[in-house]
Amino acid sequence: MMKNDKEIIVGIQAGGLQRQRWESVLFEQYRYFIREGGQKHALKEDEVKSTYCDAFMVLVEKIADGRFRADAGLKTFFYRIFHNKCVDAARKNSTNRMQVHLTEGMEDWERLSSRATNVVNALIQKELVAEMYQAFARLGKKCKEILTAWSRGYSAKEIAKSLGYKTDRSVRTTKMRCMDKLVNLEGGI
Repeated sequence: MMKNDKEIIVGIQAGGLQRQRWESVLFEQYRYFIREGGQKHALKEDEVKSTYCDAFMVLVEKIADGRFRADAGLKTFFYRIFHNKCVDAARKNSTNRMQVHLTEGMEDWERLSSRATNVVNALIQKELVAEMYQAFARLGKKCKEILTAWSRGYSAKEIAKSLGYKTDRSVRTTKMRCMDKLVNLEGGI
């Protein structure tokens, strides 16, 4: 049975055995995030479980310290933390895969002069930028507008006003979804 946010928050802030009990309730209540996170972010089971635990620890710490503001529900807040940690883990995996590919043939790399190394690095960087531009070109108009404005330093509030969104929170949510799309498109190139 789902417990309401207020019960959970009060229970965790009470400390002691009551805190442990309510932490367990909270942990189990949103455990399904693990399955969804693994599917959405293509993480291995142990990675997504570790990510869930990390997000859970951050949430409990914020609740216990009284830093959790009830602007959003616990589920929404917890999911945001979890989602961001999943994205970080997926990026880390992607970066690690790139490094594995880059280490192939390192013995030849070491023989290159520093000037040649700089040229090769510039070519790799140029290729990565070209792939990102290709992925960006495949995004929808709304995503392109938001990401372009964001990359130019506009705040979510300014973007909301100029593009006709109701709130800056809508812009932030849409920006996160667009970033996910961009990462997924870039990975498929």
